[in-house]
Parts: sequence; C-alpha cells; structure tokens
Amino acid sequence: MRSMLLAMLAFSLGLAQAHARDSAREMLPGCRDYVAVGRGKSPAERADLVTTAQCVATIKTILLGQLLVPTLRFCRSKEVTVNDAVELAVHEVGARPQMGDKPFFIMAIAAFQKHWPCQ
Repeated sequence: MRSMLLAMLAFSLGLAQAHARDSAREMLPGCRDYVAVGRGKSPAERADLVTTAQCVATIKTILLGQLLVPTLRFCRSKEVTVNDAVELAVHEVGARPQMGDKPFFIMAIAAFQKHWPCQ
C-alpha cells in the first residue's frame, strides 16, 4: 500500500513537471525555430532541436488524434501540412502571451478549431 502511494505521488509530481515543460511559454520557442528554419531565416544548427522536435511531435499528434475525439475535432483540408499547422499554432499561441502558462497542445487545438471548423 505504501509503495502504491509513493508511486502515485511520484506520478503526480511528474505530471506537474511535464505540464510546466509543455506550457505554451516553453514550447513556442521550438515552434518558432521550426518555422524560421523552414523559411530559411535561421540556420538549423542554431535551433533548439529538442524543443523543436517536441513542437512538431505535438502538432503531429494533434493532427492524428483529432480524428478520434469528437470534442477536439477540427476539419482541415487535405492540403494543410504539418508545416502549415505549426505556423498557425505559432501565430495564434504567440498572439496570446498572457496565456503562456497554459498547455501548448490545448492552445494549438483551440487555434485549429477556430481556423478549421467542421461544418
């Protein structure tokens, strides 16, 4: 019983730390690096590769996962790429610095729902 309580406490602490690392404030620089490198405005070796990879993985997961959960649904056209989604997330999330402590993925989903609503 005691080991189960310790495991639950460790899990809870891990979630709190993960939440801080996945905040919009923490993720946005990696997303911006991705956009800048893609546009040729920044050399790839200057990008924070870990945060950039987390950003792209988060966006890809949202794009795949949105098909499964109706409350998170948005309807993007087939022409919309991962790059387009990252750029939209950078624009929308970056426009709300006061919400920097919110989870990045929640803000990205809200941006996608706003710009790609289902009819």
